[in-house]
Amino acid sequence: MKNRILKILFATVICFSIVLLTMPMSMAVGTNGSCGDSLTWVFNESIGELKIEGSGEMDSFSYVDESMKADSPWAEILDSIKKVTVDEGVTGISKGSFAQAVNLKEAVLPSTLSEISEAAFYGCSSLSKITISDGVAEIRYHAFEKCTSLESVVIPNSVTYIGESAFEGCTSLKNVRLPDYPIDFHQDIFRDCTALKSITIPDGCTYINSHTFRGCKSLESITIPSSVTTICLTAFWSCKNFKDIYYAGSEDEWNNVEVTEKENSANFGLGEEFLNATVHFNSDVDAGALAVGNDSGNNIGEDKENGNENGILPIICIAGGAVLVGGVAATVVLMMKKKK
Repeated sequence: MKNRILKILFATVICFSIVLLTMPMSMAVGTNGSCGDSLTWVFNESIGELKIEGSGEMDSFSYVDESMKADSPWAEILDSIKKVTVDEGVTGISKGSFAQAVNLKEAVLPSTLSEISEAAFYGCSSLSKITISDGVAEIRYHAFEKCTSLESVVIPNSVTYIGESAFEGCTSLKNVRLPDYPIDFHQDIFRDCTALKSITIPDGCTYINSHTFRGCKSLESITIPSSVTTICLTAFWSCKNFKDIYYAGSEDEWNNVEVTEKENSANFGLGEEFLNATVHFNSDVDAGALAVGNDSGNNIGEDKENGNENGILPIICIAGGAVLVGGVAATVVLMMKKKK
């Protein structure tokens, strides 16, 4: 009798194990649950959509490793997520919420969201479309870093702050539209965005931070308003194709702009791509009015030879309008203001 009971128990364990091994993944891994006091999440397997519903802030997650991946409730199905929709009513998402969701292609965020948290979409290499609704005030550090398929971003007027490396390494990013007033920027914002060709920054920008456009190898032209007073030379390190600077002010105003980190230029070659760039003073900042190759422009290298040390100043901020380069309109509307 004892042996019979043992055989029955053994057979039961074997059968149960087979069931666990053969059951659909959707049954083995949760596809819905809670992610906040008044928030729920549900994953629609048929379309690969993760939906966050309810009101209030998401629970706080922690990073599980150096990849910025977080211990979210949907961590085990992260590779299956193709779309993220955060419904109206959600006011906060946790850091690393969707980091390393490598098959995520689209994200829709609500106007009730106050910020896009740190590393929220870090490493989402398939993300090509992001909708940031009006209402978001801050885009935190590394929010979209290494989103290598992202081609276009519209930042609403509600945004007043963009953190360090927010779009660093977005190698397909060609078009960025930012608010039409001064905004706080940290360093490395668009570092290694190798597809950017031109930069347009509205009037009101006063400070260009370190490494902002470092490694933007396709950057050819920049327009800058007379409001800019300080530029960090490393902002344009390794911008190999830079050619033209469109400055809204006079040559005298240009020569009064402070360029920091000059002492490192000779030793490390930072900013050398701008030394022979052509500066077009008093440039018309209306859309379509900027003409590449304007005869009125002066050459920075020539100014330096004539004793004008300030002539080597690299530029980057512009006051409105689109710059057409090589028949391609790649416009980045940007506003920078020195962090208080």
